[in-house]
Parts: sequence; C-alpha cells; structure tokens
Amino acid sequence: MEYAEVSIEGIIRKLPCGMIDGRAVIVTGKYLKVAAIRDEEWLEGDILPASEHFIADLRRQKALGADLFTFSQKLTDPTPHFPFYYEWDSVAAIPIVSYSDWWNRRVSRYLRQDVKKAAKLGVVVRPFSFTDEHVKAIASIYDETPIRQGRPF
Repeated sequence: MEYAEVSIEGIIRKLPCGMIDGRAVIVTGKYLKVAAIRDEEWLEGDILPASEHFIADLRRQKALGADLFTFSQKLTDPTPHFPFYYEWDSVAAIPIVSYSDWWNRRVSRYLRQDVKKAAKLGVVVRPFSFTDEHVKAIASIYDETPIRQGRPF
C-alpha cells in the first residue's frame, strides 16, 4: 500500500494512494471511504478520459477500499459528459482576456487609485510573467522572516 502526504485543514496526513492510468487516487474518510483524483484541479487535459475503464481499475484495487469515487470537470467545460449522478458547484470566476481588459474593466477604481498613489511614492508596478523563478524569489523573501503570525518560523 502506497501513501501520499496531503494537507487537510493545515495538517499533513498520510492517506492511502494508488496509481490508475497515470492518475494518483487518494482515499479519505473513516466510515465512508471516498476516493478522489489527487490534485485534479491542476491536471492538464481530461481529468477522467475513459471513465468505465478507470472505475473498473479502481474497483480492482481492493487495498484502497473505496466506497465512493468523486471527480470534477474543468471549469471551462460545464456540460456534464458522464452518465453518473452529479451535483452543481458554485464557482466565482471572471474571464481575463488580457491585462489591459482586467485593469480597465474588472478592477475597481479604488484599486487603480491605490496603485497610482503607490507609484507616486516610488513603488514600481508592472505586469510580469508568472514563472518558477518568480515563485522562488517570492518564497525566498518570505523565508527571510523569522516570525510569522506571531510565532517563530
């Protein structure tokens, strides 16, 4: 039996995990064991390409002991594609076509005023590509702080 470390409400837990068709499936729950595709919101392409084959493989993995299997579809594809029971989820999302569209039409005027005020005080504001290098730079700045939320880090 393989295990995956997952953060649930800020607590790292080891959950039973199995690989099916290149997808990691984790199982949560004590009495009713619910299987779900790990990090499905971050996966590229179809989350569940061949549902019947996938579910048959999941049933064969007795070690997981799943009673229920849950999955979602991409936000950009709201039409149900599978003949299973489903429930709608409320999602707050806005389409972002371009930076200028977002800046001029989606952002409140108060935010634009605050950014302009900060620019007058010497803060440099400019759009940039979100890459791994930027994430590492931001993380290094946060890692310099010895205390976070009043506790030693």
